[in-house]
Amino acid sequence: MQTALRELKEETGLQLAPHQLHDTGRHTYRPGKSLHLFTAILDCDASSLRCASMFAHRVSNIMTPEMDAFQWFDPDAARQKVVPRMRAVLDTIVEHQLFPMLS
Repeated sequence: MQTALRELKEETGLQLAPHQLHDTGRHTYRPGKSLHLFTAILDCDASSLRCASMFAHRVSNIMTPEMDAFQWFDPDAARQKVVPRMRAVLDTIVEHQLFPMLS
């Protein structure tokens, strides 16, 4: 969980406490690669998020943020934005209700 919290802060600027994350478990993404994913209920403007994690662009070698845009989606809209492998992971999370419920 500490790794997820660190990555969340680096890639979005969000700093959450462990109790704010809901562990959905490990999900097979492709052969030889699985993802350990978490969900959270947040109330923030996506336009305020900023990525501090940079990499050298493979063509220009210019330091580039890992994430360059943020937007919130409901699960159906998110399915249309991701590659098929990630769509299958999202479907599993939704199908098994592996997310916190709004109170």
